[in-house]
Amino acid sequence: MSLKSLVLCSDEKIVRVLRRVLSDLEIGIEHCSDPDGAIRKLTRQRFEAVIIDCTDLKTASSVLKSARSAPCNKRAIAVAIMDGHSGLR
Repeated sequence: MSLKSLVLCSDEKIVRVLRRVLSDLEIGIEHCSDPDGAIRKLTRQRFEAVIIDCTDLKTASSVLKSARSAPCNKRAIAVAIMDGHSGLR
């Protein structure tokens, strides 16, 4: 079984680190830099993990809600990338 993850992040350094780590774990990456593309992929493909850069909390929330509303991704693990300055609720 091939594991896949969706990564929504515009920071290339973060994406490079995630690619290395996830490839070591034999998890494929679908990288998206725009939320609309991520939402399209979430409604059409199955992912075991959804990793989202939460720099823009409103956008991140919208994408996470889309992941949970898509029947094929309801059980996907959600990972939020937060910076040290954002408040977490």
